[in-house]
Amino acid sequence: IYDPPRTIHGTNRPESVGKASSHGSLRMRNADIVTLARQVQAAGGRPEDDAWFERVQRERTRKEVVDLPRVVPITVR
Repeated sequence: IYDPPRTIHGTNRPESVGKASSHGSLRMRNADIVTLARQVQAAGGRPEDDAWFERVQRERTRKEVVDLPRVVPITVR
């Protein structure tokens, strides 16, 4: 999710997860962010198959916009 200030993303520095190392975004381990993306997309009415997720992870520099037909509330604890 990249919609400042509501940004949730993976990181190539997993040791930074849970620490104040960004400007307000939430960092998650890459495997966890993929799991979250699958859950949010399914709940929002736009699930994708494994091949789609594999392609998106391979093409990390390409922006992928996913419009969801339904709102999915997310609670951060």
